[in-house]
Amino acid sequence: MLLAPLLVLSGFGFLIYSIYYVLQFFLSPIDILKAFVFFLLLNALPLLFKALSSYLWSGFHGLGAVLQLWQLMVFIYAIIYSFVAGALYILVVNLKILNKNQKPYFALFLAVSALLATGLTLLYGNFKAKTIVTTNYQLTLNAEVEEEKEYKIAFISDIHLGYVHGKEQLKKMVAKVNQEKPDLILIGGDILHYEYEPFEDEKLYLYWQGFNAPLGVYAVDGNHDAYCGQAESLFAYLEEAGTIDARNKGFVIDDSFILVGRQDKGGMRNSKSLSRPSIDALLDGLPENLPVLVLDHQPTNLEETTSHPRVELLFSGHT
Repeated sequence: MLLAPLLVLSGFGFLIYSIYYVLQFFLSPIDILKAFVFFLLLNALPLLFKALSSYLWSGFHGLGAVLQLWQLMVFIYAIIYSFVAGALYILVVNLKILNKNQKPYFALFLAVSALLATGLTLLYGNFKAKTIVTTNYQLTLNAEVEEEKEYKIAFISDIHLGYVHGKEQLKKMVAKVNQEKPDLILIGGDILHYEYEPFEDEKLYLYWQGFNAPLGVYAVDGNHDAYCGQAESLFAYLEEAGTIDARNKGFVIDDSFILVGRQDKGGMRNSKSLSRPSIDALLDGLPENLPVLVLDHQPTNLEETTSHPRVELLFSGHT
């Protein structure tokens, strides 16, 4: 249990030592302290912007949220690349490959390389996050049915709408999905990232209603929708936009199959119930001769789902 925290602490310790070891060639101890204080103030900016949003301009909150997200990404990748650069520097120094005059230049080279690697990784990640990729599967259910039918189902999950991915990303996604002309659209949760405000302030629900499928649009929540603390308000807007709230409900679709939607386990923290209804409970009162499809954000309790004799397909995101 203590191994992971000890590894993290030792990693931070090694990182701080490595940074100091490199900086001492270029800066005095006082300058290093000043740089550290500046770094702390820079990291406090997102919190400052969020605090100012209550007194000056509400837009400061969104700016603070964007900065906080980028700050986290910069921090994570900077630690990784700085750790590698510091380890490489200490290794080379201990092997005595460089002379005294070469050490500062090698240190500078490693520092610049770590900075460039961090920047390139973030740019690539941002590009990938905004790129919508469609993957097609052709599946045949094993259930015995009276009449065989074909359906095109569009499954979307982990959209993470917020201050970073807003209306432009949503408009692209709606257009991409509608281009496929699906019979049914399923939303697998994590509709929001952490913030509910942009969904309402930027009227994202107006673009959401662009989703179009003859058999309907059904959605369940994800753990991030619970984090924002406004899941009920979110789903009220979604229903206004024509999306059906499928959380802990069962639906007969086109008299051909049953769709069971499950509330995310992370979302139960805001529910009065301590446990989710079972699949059998959600199937109560529905036809027994139809195959079952399950929509559940996190593929947890897989045994319950996969071992159920009537469940043919599980739609999950999160991973």
